[in-house]
Amino acid sequence: FSVPTIGGASSKVATVPVGNRAFGVSADAAGVYWATNLDIYSASSDVVGMLLDKGGLVELSNQNSPTDIAAAASHIYWSLWVGNAIVRAKRGSLTTEIFATTMIGSRGIAVDELNVYFFDGPAVMRKSLMAAPGAAAETIATTKSGNYRIAVDADAVYWTDEASFAVFKKPKPDGPVEQIASGLVSPRSLFAMGDSVFVIAEGIDGVENDGTLYRIPK
Repeated sequence: FSVPTIGGASSKVATVPVGNRAFGVSADAAGVYWATNLDIYSASSDVVGMLLDKGGLVELSNQNSPTDIAAAASHIYWSLWVGNAIVRAKRGSLTTEIFATTMIGSRGIAVDELNVYFFDGPAVMRKSLMAAPGAAAETIATTKSGNYRIAVDADAVYWTDEASFAVFKKPKPDGPVEQIASGLVSPRSLFAMGDSVFVIAEGIDGVENDGTLYRIPK
């Protein structure tokens, strides 16, 4: 679904095929991309350079437990929970390649104009988009082994950590790690927009609910 940033009613973008569960989602001017437990999909009038009818659905790649997805200028990147890898497909092509490997499956991924960010267990990793697939990534932060989702904007990198019940921030390029929220029950997805970070969690301060969107000042 999508909803205007100023608020209002949501509208359906696409329906996930029967048997699949939707996980990560990403969007840019060309389309909407999402990962399910089995596949990578996109819905757009122009999907990775392939002209489709408005609202058309295409399976970009059949993968083993993709968990999150991010759209960069030249490639679409996604993380694999089973397979311990960061995979990418060049726009205009359905050919995939392993861009980075991890010791533990990553549940989150984000990109900016220079780098791709992902997890390897408790480590937050960074790798240049221009680096060769076999080149090593660098560790930019380490927290508990509950890292779930990651987001990035022009100023910082943000991530949720279920084990710490918290949201963390690391200013670019290499500032100190800051905790910007605590007491969240199962903090999951997040995104940064304007002066806030928005986080989906299952409660706060020990009080559980069915899932709430929280806004946190940066």
